[in-house]
Amino acid sequence: MKTYITAMFIVLLSGLIQAQSGVNYTGNLNPKIYPNYNAPDLIVTKIKIASANPYKQLLYSRNTSKLAVDVTVKNQGKRSARGHYGIFLELTMGPIIKRMSKIGWLAAGQSRTVRVTAEISLYNMPKCPVFIATIDPPVGSGRNGQVNESNERNNKKRVTICLPSPNASKQGNS
Repeated sequence: MKTYITAMFIVLLSGLIQAQSGVNYTGNLNPKIYPNYNAPDLIVTKIKIASANPYKQLLYSRNTSKLAVDVTVKNQGKRSARGHYGIFLELTMGPIIKRMSKIGWLAAGQSRTVRVTAEISLYNMPKCPVFIATIDPPVGSGRNGQVNESNERNNKKRVTICLPSPNASKQGNS
């Protein structure tokens, strides 16, 4: 009887651990908690400034500069990812600058680097702005994007990148 109770306790405990963590005892995603475990899973893997001289294309009329940012995204899921209108990539830099780019689709395991160009102010831009890239951002008032994924909580990456002074860039071009 004691062995039976111990075995039942272990079975119940493993079920509780599985329910709490979303991962079953074999290490696979629990289909009861993650019903789309065999779906695409989009992530942002890298955000970097595309040029060593980010102020090369100065727009003097509005005291802004075009800043090219390379964002690498990956579909680490088990199926291809495609949205009705494509897969969108949103780049936010600082409190106000937001840019969108469109990616056609990503096969399972495929990565792609997308160049996003933003106009930045040369006067009130912080030296080390925070860049936030979101692949498949939420649409409208919904919490999820257009692509039904196995994990909707890993679509965003935040990176702080320190930029050189725009004045040093102008002096170097003289």
